[in-house]
Amino acid sequence: MMDLMEMEDNVSDSAVLVAEDDPSDASLLRRAFTRAGVTAPLHFVRDGREAIDYLLGVPPFDNRAVYPLPRLVLLDLNMPRMSGLEVLAWLRREPSLVSLPVVILTSSWEVEDMRRANLLGATAYHVKPQDPDQLVSLVQFFAACWLDTKLPSSAIQGLVPAEDCMLPQSDPSTSELTGGASAARTVLVADDDENDVLFLRRAFQKAGLSHTIIHARNGQEAISCLTSTGAARLWLPDLLLLDLKMPLVDGFDVLGWLRVISSSLQQWGPRSVPVVVLSASCLPQDKEKAKDLGAQDYLVKPVNSDEWITIAKSLNERWLGGRRRPGFH
Repeated sequence: MMDLMEMEDNVSDSAVLVAEDDPSDASLLRRAFTRAGVTAPLHFVRDGREAIDYLLGVPPFDNRAVYPLPRLVLLDLNMPRMSGLEVLAWLRREPSLVSLPVVILTSSWEVEDMRRANLLGATAYHVKPQDPDQLVSLVQFFAACWLDTKLPSSAIQGLVPAEDCMLPQSDPSTSELTGGASAARTVLVADDDENDVLFLRRAFQKAGLSHTIIHARNGQEAISCLTSTGAARLWLPDLLLLDLKMPLVDGFDVLGWLRVISSSLQQWGPRSVPVVVLSASCLPQDKEKAKDLGAQDYLVKPVNSDEWITIAKSLNERWLGGRRRPGFH
């Protein structure tokens, strides 16, 4: 069995192992890497058993010059002989491979699959995009997070701005806010409308508030931010603002995902991170559904700059600047 030192000697700076039994999906992913300008070597296996053979270096994968240990593993879930979850469970039992980033890339939206992947230690969980352009963006995100590879400047422009990618390390000692002046906090905003995010940034500035705004362009990017430190322990902002209508993964999906994982992560609870919906929808049924899924407040997006400033001040007063005052409005 390979020990940790041998693994470090044989790991590639950027190789990616992809376990995918669908030739069409494998071809789409290969083209997405090419279009994204990510030159990481791709090594495809057709099922979970082959993935384990590759990682163990048994024939026909025993030549590490040809089949290096990967920097990242992408796992489909439903594969013959051995599923992606079975491979993930095996990986997390192997001392030399336990820290290897493993991203689930599947067509499954089942919350039970998400829950099990989280419990087994998946680094992230992504549903395969149907739009090839969105798959290219996802590949660029993988490269930025886990691969020691440089993207071409044209690709970098398509990623979240650099200041939005840097996740501050929350201080657990400040998770319970007390009264007094408002210290700088971190707000994760999931919204596909960049103009609305810009209005919110300006509103915080005009209100004299120096909170850091991290922008996720859809619910999937928000989940990726929250799981950026690993699935076993979430990165926690001081406030999560969710739009409802977003591509790929919407606000309701994120709320459902949070409710599923909260049962297995004591770290996430009603006193840790407030989740507030900030949506253009005035529909009572949307508000009721958000409440049922665990949102702690529901705000309708304003229509002018003065109202945006009022929203910013209200968010600061209720959730960021003083003692939190829960209660659904």
